[in-house]
Amino acid sequence: MRSEKGIALLSTLGILAALLVLAAVITNSTRYESVFASLRKQSALAFNAAEAGLSVALTDPNNFLVPGTCADVAPRTVDLASQGLSVSGTVRASCDREGALPAGLKIGVRTDLIGFFFRLRSIGTYPPDAQASLEMEAGRLGFRQR
Repeated sequence: MRSEKGIALLSTLGILAALLVLAAVITNSTRYESVFASLRKQSALAFNAAEAGLSVALTDPNNFLVPGTCADVAPRTVDLASQGLSVSGTVRASCDREGALPAGLKIGVRTDLIGFFFRLRSIGTYPPDAQASLEMEAGRLGFRQR
């Protein structure tokens, strides 16, 4: 019996060591989940800022003014904060091409209408380093230059 005297102490120390390792793993896991949740939130807010940028671009008539042809139009970049939005980022509108109307689109008997197609690119940011980018194409009708 004398050789089994310290077995209870060793068993208790072994169980405590295992519990300590388990607690450290759970703590690390929780910390990483917190960081990932913060990154997901930042990414979602950056995406929302980029989406707001596309909305600004689509509702701003200055993005779709074509004085002559697409070649005459310089790309236009707008800072979202300057538009009174509480998000940060930029939106860029550029006249991509001009051409015939889509085949299924008929506008009365007018034959001098053409389509001006614009490329919109919005970049939304959220501190410290989240960024999202969205692109789309928009168009408007115009008259063929003579």
